[in-house]
Amino acid sequence: MIRWLVLAAALGIALLAAPRLVAYLHLAIGQPALAKISAGERLAREAYQRIERSRRAAVAWIGPGSWSADLAALRLHRAYRFGLHTKAARRLAREAEALLLDALASRPVNANAWYQLAYARTILDRPQAAAQALAMAYRSEPYAPEIAVRRLELALLLYDRLPRTTRSAMLEDVRVLRAGERERLRELAVALGRAPVFDWLVTLARNRRS
Repeated sequence: MIRWLVLAAALGIALLAAPRLVAYLHLAIGQPALAKISAGERLAREAYQRIERSRRAAVAWIGPGSWSADLAALRLHRAYRFGLHTKAARRLAREAEALLLDALASRPVNANAWYQLAYARTILDRPQAAAQALAMAYRSEPYAPEIAVRRLELALLLYDRLPRTTRSAMLEDVRVLRAGERERLRELAVALGRAPVFDWLVTLARNRRS
């Protein structure tokens, strides 16, 4: 009797785990192409479709959530390739915003998803809403080196609309910049009229390390 109970329990656990296992197998199919997107590479149409199919298959098995953020990243990457001021880019940004709100509803502590939401809203010319999302990106994960450069780019653009606490949090991103990244971001800061802000952050980061 005990053996049958153990077998039944093991079967129950296996059945509960099966959807997640199948979902992860689907996710693995699109992962190489998604990594190329993160690296800023241009993809063939088939690669976009592979990511789309793999994430939607995962959602079908375990429901919406963080995989929706992957679908949003796909749309924002395509928006960039179309040109951010085009109608196609705005359509893709609206789709990305809906997907990101869905992802954040299940996992609110996700700096990358909040950053992407800020980026989507910037494309949609909603700077105040973008600044609010970016503030949440810093609040949820102040230390996020994998998005430091992209987050700083947007923070420099939206600087006047950011709360004081978010402006101070930018220091964490500056501290992890490599030399080439720092130079490129300073060029952006100069173009945006934010050079004094960026220089102050760099000086403060150096003083903290010494």
